Amino acid sequence: NISVYESKNLENYNNNLNLVVYPYVAKLKRDLQQTNADKIINEYSRSKFFENFNLKNDLSFKSAKFTFAFRGALLLSIGVFLVALFNIENGKWIIFTLAAINQPYLDKANIKLRDRMIGTLVGAAIFFVVYSIVKDDSVRMALLLPVGYAMTYITKYTYSVICITLFALGSISVGANIPFIAIQRLIFVLIGCVIAIIADRLIFPTYAYKYTQSAINKSIATNKEIVDLLSKKDISVETFAKNVQPLIIRNTWLNKYIAYNNTTLNSKDVDEFIYNQNIFINDVIAFESLLYTHDKNSIDKASLEKDFNYIINNNLSNDDVVRLMDAKDCHFNKLILNNFINIKNNLSHSNNLSNNAIKSI
Repeated sequence: NISVYESKNLENYNNNLNLVVYPYVAKLKRDLQQTNADKIINEYSRSKFFENFNLKNDLSFKSAKFTFAFRGALLLSIGVFLVALFNIENGKWIIFTLAAINQPYLDKANIKLRDRMIGTLVGAAIFFVVYSIVKDDSVRMALLLPVGYAMTYITKYTYSVICITLFALGSISVGANIPFIAIQRLIFVLIGCVIAIIADRLIFPTYAYKYTQSAINKSIATNKEIVDLLSKKDISVETFAKNVQPLIIRNTWLNKYIAYNNTTLNSKDVDEFIYNQNIFINDVIAFESLLYTHDKNSIDKASLEKDFNYIINNNLSNDDVVRLMDAKDCHFNKLILNNFINIKNNLSHSNNLSNNAIKSI
């Protein structure tokens, strides 16, 4: 079916839809024909990105992973030691709170602190009211069933903490002083929150917005590297796989990292930046498909490099684009120039979006 599409539509290069669709159709065809999975895996595993991406890079206090792991290990070790040393009844509530509030980024820890305190306060209040009314221990235990069931499915942290508080207090309510354990829970959670938030501020504090701003700048710099490589006359399928593919992998990882951090930052400008970055990467992948066709047909790449430099160094109007396209007889040249114009436009657009995104966080 793909071959039939190519034979019917490829020559109709004046159709804008075909200009957009063809590179992806060509790549799909080649992917379907590729049966050597081991070769593909080996090519990706040998990429420069993965050669440089190892544990050594994370063994540094500049790494958010390392500072989070170090802070968490230190906090929990000290907390467990003190609870055991003084034999604090239900001291595990302090430990669990330390583990929950300690986060890779201080921005996220502040949100967790708020949600933990609200959830604990509401949960303790519900427990106090309900268990003060219900005196029968068997009924009290039965009330834990729907709470435990709800804990499995609730995703919002505040509501989850309410259920956890009810379940924790309800589990030890038999023969216990209801007001005392409710207040004890509140005090221990408060102690854990205070210790964790102080530690997050004193022990190698990290902020999501700083790491995100750095990642955005790295992503933009990678965009420029990619465009620079694509504009060279020696670009081929082989050099693309060797030099450009690792940059695509790096940028994809950076964009996912930025998107993950934005679950804390909640910036619409960052979301818009990520969306445009995905379009940019798709256009670059389409460029590789057209390269494959050019390599097979031995197109004059020196001429293409001249056109690429002209596109990069000038702000083209629609009339300029039309004149550039009309000057080309080969439809493959039209396709690849159209694709490169899209890449260049997205590069400029990403630069503008990156500035907005950085300012917004």
